[in-house]
Amino acid sequence: MTTMMELESQVRAAIARSRADYTEVRLERERRTQVLFQRDRLENIEASTEIGGLIRCLVDGGWGIAVFNSLEELEGKVEEAYRIAKAVSAKIGERSSLAPLEPIEDEIRVRLKRDFREIPLEKKKELIESYNKIMLSKPKVVSTTTRYTDSFKEWWFANSEGTFIFEERPDITLMLSATAREDDNIQQAFESIGEAQGFELVEGLEEKAKEVAERAMALLSAKPVKGGQYTVILDQD
Repeated sequence: MTTMMELESQVRAAIARSRADYTEVRLERERRTQVLFQRDRLENIEASTEIGGLIRCLVDGGWGIAVFNSLEELEGKVEEAYRIAKAVSAKIGERSSLAPLEPIEDEIRVRLKRDFREIPLEKKKELIESYNKIMLSKPKVVSTTTRYTDSFKEWWFANSEGTFIFEERPDITLMLSATAREDDNIQQAFESIGEAQGFELVEGLEEKAKEVAERAMALLSAKPVKGGQYTVILDQD
């Protein structure tokens, strides 16, 4: 995988070679893992990396845009955006211009207590499977869905005026769902958590998995709501 220094160098070089009056590159790289259990089956386990971005060029007041899905396309797409902008500028009446701004260089990094990128995929699978088994172990629980996803996004913005900004955006989510059945009575309960945190967010949730299953079971004996008009809270904030 391309290192951050290599990536930054490629972006700066592509902008420097642009023939446009103004060029900007927006780039995002995402590393993602997912584990999904349904009932007692492992339905999906994967780790992936995706990269892509957008280029904008301004030529004689006309804008051109091109998108790319790999760094190998970067320089070619800068040229493509330039050619589009040049073609647009030949046909427009009102021309765009940019307000003068001081260039900005900044980095926004995160510190994760337990960086989920460092946790082996097998360990993630074992933890998620343990929560799934807890829910399935409860009587009358006939179906479960346990889904774990983590994502670490790296975002760059750079332009020909000297601005270069980098930001890290982590995200981790866990969804627990249990379905209980008694004859024709079927009830479901679920819990979902998600934060810009580390792996610690999803550890130690054995009681939460138990609670979700028990809530689904309890709903089997819940009294049905009587039809009518009720006052409800739509937004407690």
